[in-house]
Amino acid sequence: MVSTGLAAIARIAVETAGPIAAHAGVKLRSQIDAGIPVVVDPGRIGQAFDNLIANALKFTSAGGTVTVTAARRDGWVGFDVTGTAPGIAAEDIAQLFRAFYRVAAVREAGIPGAELGLAITAAIVEGHKGNLAVESTPGSGATFRLNLPLDE
Repeated sequence: MVSTGLAAIARIAVETAGPIAAHAGVKLRSQIDAGIPVVVDPGRIGQAFDNLIANALKFTSAGGTVTVTAARRDGWVGFDVTGTAPGIAAEDIAQLFRAFYRVAAVREAGIPGAELGLAITAAIVEGHKGNLAVESTPGSGATFRLNLPLDE
């Protein structure tokens, strides 16, 4: 683990996802504050960011938007990924971070995936003494919130 700025890691994740978003016809926007100090394993946190962004892009239809923000939040650093995907049912939210769990709508739509990304992301975040949550209402998108302790 090293003391580093979160902005650089977040920007790399957004830049890496840019061609995927363009190919899918999804607008990828970001607002990343500079100067946010954290003590992390940059590779693992980068993987967590990549997983969250990739999931949002996977479930957001062409013409939709995925927004990535990183900012200080109440003694933490918050990394949020919001997509204009269809949203997640309340009964699925509690299970999302379990390995191999597939939301009913995903099963019905036949969307491919091993369903490991969110479980891996949750493990990475917990290993960094952070937390991961999701806010969603069916029909109005979802926001995945990753919080890490500030290095202050």
